[in-house]
Amino acid sequence: MIAGTTTAIALAGAVLTNLVTGDDPPWWLLVAFGVVTVLSIGLAAWGAVEARRAERFVAEMARDAVLRPVANPPDWSDGRPELVALLSAWSRTTPFVGRSRAMDEFLAWIEDASVGTVRVLCGSSGAGKTRLALEIAASAPTGWVGGIAVPGRLGEVVPRTEACGEPAVVVVDDADLVPDLAALLVALDGARVRLKLILVVRDPDAVNAALVRDGHDHLVRQRPVIDVEPVGEDGDRSGWFAQALEAFLAALGTPAPRRPRSDVGIMGERGEPMAVLVARAALAAFEGGTATSITAVRTTRRIDLAQRLVDAEEARWRRAASTSRGSVSDPSRAAAVLALIVSGVADCEAAVGVLGAVTMLRGRPEGELRDVVEWATTLYPETPGVLVGPQPEFLRAALVMRVLRDERLDVDSLLAADGFQPTVLTRSAAWFPESAPVLERLLDVRPDLISDAVLASVLAGFAAQRTLVPALETRLVTYRLPPSMRRRLLPLVDRLGTSRLHVVLREQELDDVAAEPRPWSWETLRAVADARSEFVEALTDSGEFDRASAMASVEVEERRALGPGALCQYATALRSEAFLLSLRGFDRNALDGLAFAVAQFRLIPPSAERDGEYGWALTITGKVCLDLQLNDRALEALSSALTLLAPLVDLTRPSRVPRTLEQLSRAMRHRQRYEEGMQYADDAVARIGRQPPHAKESRDEAACLLARAKVILKTSSVSATQPAMEEVTIIARRMFQAEPRRFASDYATALANLSEVHQLVGMADSALALIEEAVAIRLDVVEHEPGREADLQEARVRYAWHLLHRDRLADAVRVAESAVGGLEALDGRSVALADGLGVLGTVEWRHGRLDAACGHFRRAAAATAALAEQAPEVGTSVHASYLEDVAGVLSDMGAIEGELDVRGEVAAWWARLAELAPDRVRKQLNEARRTLARRVSEAGLSPGAAVDLERIAAGRVAIGDEAV
Repeated sequence: MIAGTTTAIALAGAVLTNLVTGDDPPWWLLVAFGVVTVLSIGLAAWGAVEARRAERFVAEMARDAVLRPVANPPDWSDGRPELVALLSAWSRTTPFVGRSRAMDEFLAWIEDASVGTVRVLCGSSGAGKTRLALEIAASAPTGWVGGIAVPGRLGEVVPRTEACGEPAVVVVDDADLVPDLAALLVALDGARVRLKLILVVRDPDAVNAALVRDGHDHLVRQRPVIDVEPVGEDGDRSGWFAQALEAFLAALGTPAPRRPRSDVGIMGERGEPMAVLVARAALAAFEGGTATSITAVRTTRRIDLAQRLVDAEEARWRRAASTSRGSVSDPSRAAAVLALIVSGVADCEAAVGVLGAVTMLRGRPEGELRDVVEWATTLYPETPGVLVGPQPEFLRAALVMRVLRDERLDVDSLLAADGFQPTVLTRSAAWFPESAPVLERLLDVRPDLISDAVLASVLAGFAAQRTLVPALETRLVTYRLPPSMRRRLLPLVDRLGTSRLHVVLREQELDDVAAEPRPWSWETLRAVADARSEFVEALTDSGEFDRASAMASVEVEERRALGPGALCQYATALRSEAFLLSLRGFDRNALDGLAFAVAQFRLIPPSAERDGEYGWALTITGKVCLDLQLNDRALEALSSALTLLAPLVDLTRPSRVPRTLEQLSRAMRHRQRYEEGMQYADDAVARIGRQPPHAKESRDEAACLLARAKVILKTSSVSATQPAMEEVTIIARRMFQAEPRRFASDYATALANLSEVHQLVGMADSALALIEEAVAIRLDVVEHEPGREADLQEARVRYAWHLLHRDRLADAVRVAESAVGGLEALDGRSVALADGLGVLGTVEWRHGRLDAACGHFRRAAAATAALAEQAPEVGTSVHASYLEDVAGVLSDMGAIEGELDVRGEVAAWWARLAELAPDRVRKQLNEARRTLARRVSEAGLSPGAAVDLERIAAGRVAIGDEAV
């Protein structure tokens, strides 16, 4: 239609041009103009007819409660909307932000007839799944119908759409809770009309799990999954708040105050989801959007914000109760609504049973309770899977938290009621950890719900997992899940990163397999070894390296006993054992183990499995070599790894090639070949970005981005590094929020790196806050993983340097002394130990205590001497810097002979490195020689006088003409 209109305009222009110039237009031009004009009018009329037909169809479907339309936001002109209506994603009141890429991908999928008809949209509570699905349906191409399926009527969607003949985009919200999803999927397989189905769930496997639960195993499919990342944690939060406030004020008919958005100020808590930000804006709008109302919600704690939402809802209930018939009082009705919300019941019979357990309603006739249930369902009429469920999720969680925190109901009786569902509790805990302890009471009353509680907690979000997992872990030890349920939960627990539960479940799986009577057959031994391998991986993910290492050694023996038929698995087990030695700090032993594993891989004929595992063994070898400053050996191993892994990117774990490239970037950075390092880092980031979202590991993405940021730091200004390092920190924070215990170390490292960048760009306050947070996280890590003690002390050393830069000398000394004491008790981390001693020496130097300062700097130089000997490319600059500090203190003390002796040693170290890389250190070598010559001259000495410069140089360097 657009092409026809454009052609008609062009022909009309040609006709007018002929008329203006006085020429008669040729007959064929007039005919073409007429034909194209008629066609354009016809196409426009046809499009209008089709649009009206689609609108009539949607209206008819809505009238029959089959599809809800989403074409336009609701019209509030007939009255002031309630707060719950504004907050609901269904209203689409607020502007839609942050999803342009996802929208483009979905719209392309809708128009592409060659791809599948179903997409699964998943994400955590409050991530914005429902709103995104609604916007997709509302933005469907011309002629397409867009709507939301109504639970209980899903079986009618396909036949009614076929009767209309229009293609349709259908959204099923909370698809795993909808009872008749199978009817829609069955009808979809034989549909005679184009139909695209979007299933909105929290977990990517929830759809298949629901189908299996309801006895529809034949409908289980591997459907494409799209992960929805939360929007609102970072970005223009003040601007988003202002947009939402303006939209809410318009819906309420309140004139928006005239003030620039910059006046809003800092909004909400750090890392707060968009749903909470929008709730703040809604509350401010209901109070007129004045400066006072904005101030009242701007920094309110989340739990206090929830209290205000609950108060507003209970006021609405009272208004609704005043217009209803029945003898039950307003307080009793409020208690009934709260009980139904907390219990999560899905049918009327279960709801009546729950109300019978409420103290205020105990003893009431059943008919009266049914009336109350019917009234309560009118308050929240459209929540899939539950009878009474407020939307959005944040509001429901707030109501549950209020009940549990204030003990407004007899919670124990409620938990014991038939039909109680733990899912509501765990989803509330995802927003408010204050709700989580009640789950322990639930499991005490109903231990049979342990499997449901585990599943619900996995899907609940990071806050719930942080508080629920310890309780579930304790109960799983005493209450073993049935094998079928355990096998269903294991993929979920593995994918969603609940590593402590993963460890417990994997251990139970191993115990079951190993319970077979001995002696084991070859098949049983292999099954035991496979189960132990999974257990080792779970222990490694949870940071239990000592226990994982012990299990890995047992697995090695089991694989060896399997003989030549399991040689690849044997070599893989050797690699795993060596990798765990590296994680425990035994890098030299790990390198020997990796060499043996590599030798075993070389005995195996090439295959996709062998090349993938062999390549990964070489990648780990390269990493350990880099940790040991064996740069040449590292580069050789990593280059070979990339050669093996690159062709297998689609056959093996997709993160292995990017991680190999990340280590190659690191190797190039060590060699100061920054251009090549940047190429490897860019390639790693690009490969990670091309992975599908559900296969992408945040830790891998963060590592690749960090590699690029470190090269930028070496080659560009610090200000150019800051955005890259902040991107790494954002990803690390999301990892940490998803599972604190597993990713705490990664997050602490990201915070420490970002603090260094902030310090360099002059953001001293922010730098100090970041490193303080990193140290606090490291303290928590060490409580669970004593093997991370060195990381804690290294973070403390960085913290001490930041305190020193802020002139908080006493605090710097206190922290540095603690770190030095801890590091001296550990093997390794020589640079961190030297830096801690450097803080102490600097403070003593500032106070004029020169003997003490000189002693600290000498100890720092001694701590780095071995590193300078073993890895001169890395260790020389650190060692030389502390020798120069010693020389500076000796100069202040007037000890000229000692100073010149040390300065000669500095020049000697640079000369030694110059033999390996003359172009890279020529500047440092010449500077050391000039300084030595200048100090000799200033002291009035000559090479043959009081100081024997030949002895100083020890044959390694002389003061040449260039220096003099």
